[in-house]
Amino acid sequence: MLSKIKPKVEKAFYPLAKVIGSYIHPNFITALGLLIAVMYLVAATLHPENGLLVLGLFVLSTIMDMVDGAVARVTGRTSKVGALLDSTSDRVADSIYAYSAYAVGICSPIESFFLLVLAYMVSYVRARAEGLGLKMAGVGLMERGERVLAFFTVLISRYLLGVRVAYFLLVALIILTGFTVIQRMLYAAKELRG
Repeated sequence: MLSKIKPKVEKAFYPLAKVIGSYIHPNFITALGLLIAVMYLVAATLHPENGLLVLGLFVLSTIMDMVDGAVARVTGRTSKVGALLDSTSDRVADSIYAYSAYAVGICSPIESFFLLVLAYMVSYVRARAEGLGLKMAGVGLMERGERVLAFFTVLISRYLLGVRVAYFLLVALIILTGFTVIQRMLYAAKELRG
């Protein structure tokens, strides 16, 4: 769903992306975003009660993830290496986000594990299907943008509404992510059968 409005949102970033891109390479922004995600993990693990710090680092890491692609496109610096770096960075960030749900006390390790596996499966099914020649952008309820936004809702609810509400929202996210895996599998199977 968000992938359909992503180009419009990115266009709003283009003036800023052009300025940033004249000083900083998009791959550097990707690496910086990953570093901030690691800082978020450290904060979530060592200072889980400091909601302002945890939420601030989470938001900053996701902003970097949005800005790097916009900078690459507006400056003409898109590359296969950059795409690989961005996808790899996203998978590491997904791992960090899944573990952090446990680190800040929302859930047990098992829910974090399910969130991680299902998030990876959503990405894997897309990558494998696209490797077989299908277009998968926009397929499925919980693409990465939706999952990150939903996880932010889980995280902020932990600090504003309490652990019980956050846990309920996390379980809903896990179920919807699993549903997305099934959606993508069924879509890809149908398209591959022709």
